[in-house]
Amino acid sequence: MTRSIPHVAEDILAGHPDRLGDAVAERVVDAAVALDPDALVGVEVAVFRRGVTVTGRVAAGRSGEVERVLHESLVRAAYTAAGYADDWAIEPRVLFDLELGPLSDEERGIRGFSDDQNIVVGHAVASEATA
Repeated sequence: MTRSIPHVAEDILAGHPDRLGDAVAERVVDAAVALDPDALVGVEVAVFRRGVTVTGRVAAGRSGEVERVLHESLVRAAYTAAGYADDWAIEPRVLFDLELGPLSDEERGIRGFSDDQNIVVGHAVASEATA
């Protein structure tokens, strides 16, 4: 039996916006999978000074269900968990620009092939302006 050893493809230091963006994306995935274990989630999260944008496709549940679980509180919970609860001097704007809906028959057919579409290798650090 071959033992699987995980390898880190990306190293992001505390304080970098990518770390916060990843935390938001993980909460979106968790919400979708809680609704539908076969959920397909392909999102990008952009964190900038006065806002957070979540864009992409979330296919889960039946029509109308996914809209009820994706809301601003997911983003705010990620910020709070990262230690930013008291640091929001300017209330950030949260924008969801998502294509939402249930899994189509075609998506369900390819579901097994879609879990890890790519690997990003890199290293990011916070600049003094964002730390």
